[in-house]
Amino acid sequence: MQRTILFAVFTIIFLILAPTIVLYSQGYRMDWEKKKITQTGAFSFKALPPRADIFVNGKLIKKTNFFLGSATTSTFLPGEYKVRIEKEGYYPWEKTLEITPRGVTEAKFIVLFPKAVTFSSTAENIEGFWPSPDQKWAIIETKSLQQVSLSIQNLATKELISLEKDTADSVKSVSWDATSQRFFIQFQSGNTRIQSISSNMQACRQIPCDLGFLEGSIEKAEFLPTQESRIVLLQNTGNSQILSAVDYANQQIISLDTNVLAFVLLGNTVDWLDATGTIWQKQLDTNSPAQKLTHTPFSVKDAQPYELFLWRGTLFIKEGKQLFRFIYPERLFEKIFDQIEFQQLDPRDEKILIVRNSELWLYYLIDEYEQPQKRRGEKVFLTRFGQPIRSPQWMNGSYIAFGLDNAIKIIETDDRDGINMVDIGILSAKKIFWDANTKSLIVLSDRTLLTSERIIR
Repeated sequence: MQRTILFAVFTIIFLILAPTIVLYSQGYRMDWEKKKITQTGAFSFKALPPRADIFVNGKLIKKTNFFLGSATTSTFLPGEYKVRIEKEGYYPWEKTLEITPRGVTEAKFIVLFPKAVTFSSTAENIEGFWPSPDQKWAIIETKSLQQVSLSIQNLATKELISLEKDTADSVKSVSWDATSQRFFIQFQSGNTRIQSISSNMQACRQIPCDLGFLEGSIEKAEFLPTQESRIVLLQNTGNSQILSAVDYANQQIISLDTNVLAFVLLGNTVDWLDATGTIWQKQLDTNSPAQKLTHTPFSVKDAQPYELFLWRGTLFIKEGKQLFRFIYPERLFEKIFDQIEFQQLDPRDEKILIVRNSELWLYYLIDEYEQPQKRRGEKVFLTRFGQPIRSPQWMNGSYIAFGLDNAIKIIETDDRDGINMVDIGILSAKKIFWDANTKSLIVLSDRTLLTSERIIR
């Protein structure tokens, strides 16, 4: 009889514990506040620098690992949690994040920035600064006693290579080619030339290549990536704006269209907007005629500047301070922003930074599947200020540096809860450039070029 009772007791205990153990192993917990059993969720973090402390609701949970700076924390009941990631000597990252049943809440692009950043001077009397696309070189214009000098700076070594000394002609614009080996310089006098990083430019009669054979002022110049000695130019001749493909080695000009307001080049394909509001497209490596892209012309206004952008295969028109998207299947134009002061594509070609009335916005060009998830065409408001935003610059797809008043600030793009923003330097920045190779900021402040120490570690 006693053995039967013991067997019954152990059977009952087994029947109670077995489901409990199974449920526990599958992530179920008792939510005593809601008085029900529910599945838990987890956090997944990735932060730089590594070995940062993770606090959840004020309790130290663990450190991110040494190699990747990542960490996963599990068995959190559904709800909102105050997360804080910190490391001594760095600004903390804080955000309230939500856990859902069986879900993993991620924050994989966290950067902790140092509280104390040293800037060192690399050049004085700077008037202009034009970095190359590969972020290895920069054209630097200096001015002293009304005399202008041009140099190329190696951004890694800070070495300066003289291009021109003691001239009275200042620079109007600089355009680099995609390979960062050639650049186009236009001076205020109207003189234009093409020069190369290397000492021996191929397919050029003289070094630098003088473009004095071109008539009128040049409004915009773009290099053809597959043809070394060809560029596409928008020239203002006084009576008309002419779009041309130019072989500067042989001084040959092929006119593409007249009365052109703006153009954009992608590979060997050029799109342009003419004065009637029609958008055209031509393949420059073939003899085929230009194709008309619009069914209904864009409503062009007099005395308005126009720009064309081609982002992620979508054509955008900027008219003054208004930005329009060209919807190709329907051949329609959709206004997406007004009062735009600045726009810039992010390094991953996924979204556009928009500065609008001292506000920072994002516009997504594709669906974002990483958290926080976004849809193509979604607009995200980040923040606004009472002062003008100066020289905003993408650092990576998750952080933006900019000048505000007498400070350099860095803001994240993760709009969940409050947005983290830090001051990285007390400087009045005229121009800011992010050097992705050295993970440092280059700042033009009061005609002095300054370079920070490495700030992403």
